[in-house]
Amino acid sequence: MTGHRMYPRIESFNHVSYIGFDWSGTEFCSGFGRTMDVSENGILLETKEPLKAANCVLLMGISLQDKVIDIKGKIVHSEEDGEGNFRTGIQLVAFRESDRKIIQDFVQSSRFY
Repeated sequence: MTGHRMYPRIESFNHVSYIGFDWSGTEFCSGFGRTMDVSENGILLETKEPLKAANCVLLMGISLQDKVIDIKGKIVHSEEDGEGNFRTGIQLVAFRESDRKIIQDFVQSSRFY
């Protein structure tokens, strides 16, 4: 665990599809990316397009352990990485208990590699 983080982050590259909505429910973006790291309560998402942190929610499908899980996340921060990609911190805010278990198992099993 690093610094102020409650959950350990595991470096992991997984395919993600996403749709972004503002708080009124209006879709403002969609696309594909990949995780750079995963924890039990968040991911770092790499995309080709910037994602704005102001007042929005992402609905994401993430491929983990040969399963696709559906998660709702809140954009916390986003910045360009200097190579033309954007890295966006996503706080996971809503998902099924079965999907939470998949994430927990994934993180726990990956911590020992």
